[in-house]
Amino acid sequence: MQGVAAVLLPGIAPRDYKEGEDVPLSVNEMTSVRTQLPMDYYKTHATDSQCRVVTDKSAEVNANLGELLSGQMMSPTSYKIQMLRSLKCQIACKDQLTPELRDTIKQMIRDQYTVNMNVDRLPGAVKFTVRDPQKTATEANDEKANQVFVMSGFPLGVQLKNQYYLHNHLKFKLEYHRPEDAEDNGFSVYRVVGFEIEPSSLKQFVRDGGDSAVCHSEGATLEPLDLDKAESIT
Repeated sequence: MQGVAAVLLPGIAPRDYKEGEDVPLSVNEMTSVRTQLPMDYYKTHATDSQCRVVTDKSAEVNANLGELLSGQMMSPTSYKIQMLRSLKCQIACKDQLTPELRDTIKQMIRDQYTVNMNVDRLPGAVKFTVRDPQKTATEANDEKANQVFVMSGFPLGVQLKNQYYLHNHLKFKLEYHRPEDAEDNGFSVYRVVGFEIEPSSLKQFVRDGGDSAVCHSEGATLEPLDLDKAESIT
């Protein structure tokens, strides 16, 4: 029998998280199938935006060898995720929408830019269903009768004729695994094994001094965020 040797590259091994521990969410450069030109994620935010977690390169997320070789640039975000904690209607940050920023975002939507987020080096996946228009209403609601596709990342926004809608509301779903006999000082630990994103465009209404927002889960009917009508992005 031949021997087998393995090398563990820094940043590739999964990380263990205890219950309630913060799970960092990072973002890669945005990509476009039209321009083929990567774009900094924070280009969709104001220069002095509170959404910017860091402004200098030295504080960016440490990339592993594979990311460095492929030229990826990971940056931290202000989204809050905790292991085994269900957080709803949280406000990550708020940006004032200047005319220059509005035009920049609209152009990036026209160029079909995709936002690429990661949790523990796992890319965020977006599922969407394609229904056959020839099927009956009952068949159309049957998930097994429809095609489900998965894409990496989500569109920055959508353009409907001359109206532009930004995907400003994100719902995260994390799948986790508890390794057998894995503990940290007597506490059980968990590993992230899946990361799903459900993007939507919502005109947010804040409350509690700006710490939370009204969500669809509470029965509220919210309008999409029209960039030409909005004064800020939440």
